[in-house]
Amino acid sequence: MDAELIDIYDENNALLGITRMKSEAHRDGLWHRAVHVFLFDDEGSVLLQLRNKNRDVNPDRWSPAAAGHVSSGESISAAAIRETREEIGIYLIENDLGVPILSSIDIKLPNGTTNAEFRYIFFVRHRTDMDNVTLQESEVSDVKILSIDQLETQYHERPESFSFEGDGYWENAFAEIRSRLA
Repeated sequence: MDAELIDIYDENNALLGITRMKSEAHRDGLWHRAVHVFLFDDEGSVLLQLRNKNRDVNPDRWSPAAAGHVSSGESISAAAIRETREEIGIYLIENDLGVPILSSIDIKLPNGTTNAEFRYIFFVRHRTDMDNVTLQESEVSDVKILSIDQLETQYHERPESFSFEGDGYWENAFAEIRSRLA
């Protein structure tokens, strides 16, 4: 939701002590934090969500199982747990998460939004029972589970159907999932 209040950081990920609405941070290109959660199981099956077609960023594109902004005062792990529960109804606990990979992006998107964010990307081993998935329809239109091989093939055949997260994002995610399966 665009009315979400988030903390603002400098380009070195140092908290500035100010908060803004998410929409303001995107409009003004202010640095903020987000979480991305990849869920995969021991067989290499990966859960993806299809972002709702009405979303302002990456509408109608496949993205990680859950993703979202870290609310003001919220911890990184609490945000990952909250976003996963809200968007797809999967309940994780802090011990499930492990250590996230930190990356950053500062790009102007086609809709005019400037996304300057520090991303904490979690790779969580989790066997997802599709009967337990509940979609937050305002954000998520669908989910699917693909093998890592199928996911990589679909991405290379139609990269435009996946969320644009910057150069190398998806390839790095594939490599990280494969390394955790090895």
